[in-house]
Amino acid sequence: QSLAQDSYGKGDYRTAEFHYKKALEQAPACRKFKLLQAEAMARQGRLGDAQSIATEVLMKDGLDADANYVRALCIYYSDDIDKASRLLTQILRTDPEHAKCKVVLRLARQLGQKKDEGNTAFKIGKFADAEQLYTAALSVDPCNVVTNAKLYCNRAAVRMKTRNFPGAIADCSAAIRLDGGYVKAYQRRARCHTENEQHEEAVRDYEKVFEMEKTRDNKESLHEAKRQLKMAQRKDYYKILGVSRSAGDDEIKKAYKKQA
Repeated sequence: QSLAQDSYGKGDYRTAEFHYKKALEQAPACRKFKLLQAEAMARQGRLGDAQSIATEVLMKDGLDADANYVRALCIYYSDDIDKASRLLTQILRTDPEHAKCKVVLRLARQLGQKKDEGNTAFKIGKFADAEQLYTAALSVDPCNVVTNAKLYCNRAAVRMKTRNFPGAIADCSAAIRLDGGYVKAYQRRARCHTENEQHEEAVRDYEKVFEMEKTRDNKESLHEAKRQLKMAQRKDYYKILGVSRSAGDDEIKKAYKKQA
């Protein structure tokens, strides 16, 4: 138990889970160890496994504060912040001194507030404010992987509006590292690559999108990306000569002679 607590305190939830599992081999009916193991699972993103353990305990005692806390933690990590906050508040009504509930409720409220404020700022066109608010939200709880992936994708949308495409690409990539199946992040990054004239990268992202969701729209987006890549691979003689596509014959001849 002491090894598990030490690992948990260091944020090494995988090792903590291992030690709680070993403790349960010695005391398989211990409710406390079961729920601490479930909490360690939730911290690693294994929400289904954690929920199963909490549900098993709640079937015997629906008011068990620690089991309900694990359930609320799983809901919170699923990006249902409002529902998690309601459940945590309910737990604290019956167990006002539940320290872990207090911590997660504070995080949930901070995260939800910053996220909502960022969304509002984006909707009314205050992009600088929206970017700052999403950045602040990302610092609240690094463990909330699902919400943070969405925050990165939201900040990428802001950066697209301000034509900061390299920054938007970096944010989409961060979102994908947190959630490899996040289709919207791939789509957004593909559009940024297209705007940045990185057509090969755009095609790769659209291929991944179509692989995950084989819809008609995604197929058309992939086809268009391949068309643009093919066009980009052709020699652009206007660009070589340093003139615009609307240049007249005299301007083109002059530029050609200069290059020659």
